[in-house]
Order: sequence, then structure tokens, then C-alpha cells
Amino acid sequence: MQQILTEPNQRLTKAKELMQNFLLATGVVGKRPSRRYLWTDALAVENLILLELKTGDQKFTHCALELVDLVHSKLGKFDKKDKRKGWISALPDEEGKMRPTSGGLRIGKPKLERSKEMPFSMNDEWDRDGQYFHYLTRWIDALLLVGEVTNDGKYYFWAADLCAVTMKSFIKETRIPWKMSVDLKRVQINSQGATDPLDGLITLRKVLSAVPEFKKELKPHASILRHLCRNKSWSSPDPLGTGRLLINAHDLKQLSLPSAQVLNWQELLAQACVGIDHLLNGKTFNKPVDSRLAFRECALSHGIRVWQKEGSYMEDYIPLAEEIESFWLNAISTDTWRDHEDINAVTLSASLLN
Repeated sequence: MQQILTEPNQRLTKAKELMQNFLLATGVVGKRPSRRYLWTDALAVENLILLELKTGDQKFTHCALELVDLVHSKLGKFDKKDKRKGWISALPDEEGKMRPTSGGLRIGKPKLERSKEMPFSMNDEWDRDGQYFHYLTRWIDALLLVGEVTNDGKYYFWAADLCAVTMKSFIKETRIPWKMSVDLKRVQINSQGATDPLDGLITLRKVLSAVPEFKKELKPHASILRHLCRNKSWSSPDPLGTGRLLINAHDLKQLSLPSAQVLNWQELLAQACVGIDHLLNGKTFNKPVDSRLAFRECALSHGIRVWQKEGSYMEDYIPLAEEIESFWLNAISTDTWRDHEDINAVTLSASLLN
């Protein structure tokens, strides 16, 4: 029998179940080894904060804070298989604990990064560690949210510290390399991620708003980011990229960023709708389960859902979000779901929580 969750309490109950299973499976609670992946964990932190806001249960924020510490203690340091040891930043251990994000954060891939001597292979590179610009911006967002709900300045500082090293290491005059080495000294993939300049500019403005004392260090990067964003088309045939674009547009609308002459939320929203229509015309959501990826599609339904409280902007696409959620709720037992179970659970939960 098909699961279709329309009532808020049903959606909340399922989101809570998905997140509780994630916490157990990845070692945030219980006795399993800690399994960390930066993108997944950033969204998980945001989900846990939302769960407390919706349920009043403080255990979810406690879990979010524990997850932050686990990410920093694992992804802020070199992998145990790496001959290098300690904090990526090279800070002494105690100072590193005070500034765990100052050297950036590893992706959390299963293989060590590609060395300078190794030939490049994109298939192999997918499984190799390093640092991704867009993963770092997602973690900055998560830290800013934790700082806001806890009123604890250390999370704002960690967000700003991470923003500073990210901008300094990644931003070049003509591009933002997609992937850097773990120590941020070498470019691993030189091409630019589709929305990296957009993610960067919005994240930079958020940090400057929350932590103005970093203005001198961060503001010089804004002009390059504005240049990289100017006259750029953001429309994407990728559901994950389109979902991200919807969230970026929502952030712009909420923040009234001073870069409005370069970025306009209405234009971003319109381009996202072009991407959705392209996906619908291509019958992307009619394909069999083994030709689809839950986390990419649930990122789109999440992006649609964040607009629900903003009026009628995305009301024509709410049925698509419902269709995506229902499809994957009924595919949780499939191999396709289990192949990426952690990120699938977190993205579906995010969609159900909004």
C-alpha cells in the first residue's frame, strides 16, 4: 500500500523516524562507529534543529551539538589512514579544539586524496577525499543556524573562521575550483561547480551579517564573487542543483542582501522553474527506481517545500514535491535507496519537515 503523507503530524513523525535511524546508523547516538560525511551532516544538523522547534524536544538540539563536535573532531583532522596526523590546520591539539574549522573540513570520502604523483581519473576521484567548496558553505550555514538557536558565539566564530579559509583558498579571479586537496594547497578538480559562486556570495553575506568583526578579512572576496555571478544563467537540468537554486532564491528573499544588483531572488526563482519544467518534460520522474537517486530528487522537493509559507510562488509544483516524497517513502526497502541510505534519509526528512 502506497504511503502518502499529507497531514503535518504524519510528516513530522516520519521525518523524526528517519533522523533517529540516521543518528543510530552513523554513530551520533548508540555504540556504532562514527560515520561522517560533510554534506549529509550539514543537512542533518539543520533537520535536528527544526525537529526541536517543531516538537519542543531538546534532545534533538543536543544531538545536533554532538554531531557538530563529531564532524569537527573527525573531518577537521587528517584521516586515520593518512600519514599526516592531527588537525588539518596544523594547529597544536588544544588550539585546534578551539578553532576546529580553521583549516577547513574534509569531505569524508572513503579513499585518501589523490597525491601529486597519481594520474587523474574522474571515476576514481569521486571516491577520493579532499575539500569541496559547496560542502564547506553548507557547513557554514549549519554552524550559523546552531549559533542562532543556542546564542553561543563560538558557533558563529567557527562559521566565520571556516568562511575565511574557504574564501581565501578557493576563490580565484576567474573561477572557484570544484575540489581542493585536504590541506587546501593543491587544486584537485579545476572546473567550477554550477552554483559555487552563488553559494559563495550568499554565504559570505550571511557570515558578514552574523559576524561583522570578520568584515576586513572577508569583504575583499565579495567583489570577485559578484563578478563571477554577474549575467550568469543558473538554470539546471539536475534536480539537486535546481533544489539548491530554490533554497538560494529563498535565502535572498529572506536576507535582502546588498548584492541585489547582481542577484535577484525573483530571477533565481524563475530560472529554477525553468529547470523543473525541463525535468518534467523529460519525464525524469517516470523512470524506474533503479534509474533514479533519492537524494537528488528529495533535494528538489525540499527546495519546493521551503517556499510553501511564502505564498503562491511555487504552489503549482507542490504536487511534484508530494509525488517525489511518496515515491521514495515507498522505495525505502530497495537497493537503490540503501546504496545511499544516509543522505537519502536526511534529504527526505528535510523535505518532510518543511
